[in-house]
Amino acid sequence: MLAPLALAVVAALAPAVDFENYTYRVTPCNPGAITTHAGQGEQFSDDKTQSFDAYVEQVVFGELAGRSFAVVRLSCSFPVGSSSAAYLYAINGHSATYLRTIATADPGEGHMMKGWIHIRFAHNLLYVDRCVSTDDCTHGIVTTYAMRAGKVAAVYEMNHKYTP
Repeated sequence: MLAPLALAVVAALAPAVDFENYTYRVTPCNPGAITTHAGQGEQFSDDKTQSFDAYVEQVVFGELAGRSFAVVRLSCSFPVGSSSAAYLYAINGHSATYLRTIATADPGEGHMMKGWIHIRFAHNLLYVDRCVSTDDCTHGIVTTYAMRAGKVAAVYEMNHKYTP
């Protein structure tokens, strides 16, 4: 059995925002909000003739300068192809505030791009590696973010090639 102090530490480390069951106002799908349940959601085109499946691919929590953040990688499957984006949120207790889109991936018509955006918090920095070539993902860009003047800012960017 865990001691009360250990339980308090575990509770403090647990994410307070459930991004698997969340309403996203900004998505890589058709304009408009999507509410996900267990990481899955559905949105319809403006004329209601097509549906888009949205899903949470990844949620990464981390800290920058002592403040809590999350990056959510949200993807949409269209009737042909897919699109993905990574969104930065500031975590304030039990709520999250959308700050901005920090990466997008669109592999072109007919291609699925699972894993074309990679996110990692380490050493008080946020690293976002995204594929920028279409179809085969042979070229990427890593952007490094840090807190500057109270805001999350890009501080370095590096182009690279992916090797098979």
